[in-house]
Amino acid sequence: PPDLSSAVINAPKMTVVGGPVAAIEALQARLAQHEVDAARVRINVAAHSSMLEPILEPFGAYLKRIAMKAPTRPFVSNLSGTWITAAEATDPAYWVRHLRNTVRFADGLKTLLENETRVLVEVSPGRTLSSLARQHTAERVRQAIRIRLAAIGQRHQRQRPRGF
Repeated sequence: PPDLSSAVINAPKMTVVGGPVAAIEALQARLAQHEVDAARVRINVAAHSSMLEPILEPFGAYLKRIAMKAPTRPFVSNLSGTWITAAEATDPAYWVRHLRNTVRFADGLKTLLENETRVLVEVSPGRTLSSLARQHTAERVRQAIRIRLAAIGQRHQRQRPRGF
């Protein structure tokens, strides 16, 4: 529907849409008719949707007043799902697009997992991101998570207690 936006792509079969409540309820009803599971995300802002259009220009003007510096640590952009460049990270227009456009979590996860030695650690009050990581389509991803967690546990058990 034109009044809804694809807000977040968490996994190949898990997308969050954003927009007016009535449009979301209508979509949820249509999905239920086709026996597609859908659950409402209870937030007060339709982030990454067309509903943010009125604030994008003022947000961009605000960002232009901030002296942005290139990151010193690499990180994956939720906008592209790839490694952010210094030019992107210091461009106010990038951050405006980041606020409005689709979050590409699944693509970002794929980028992170291209390096098989990388370990993912979720630091948050919940398990949302690690749960999404486990649902990634690559079996290698799910296996890597299990293997790495087991290896970390074994390494911890082999450590000898230090004297006082």
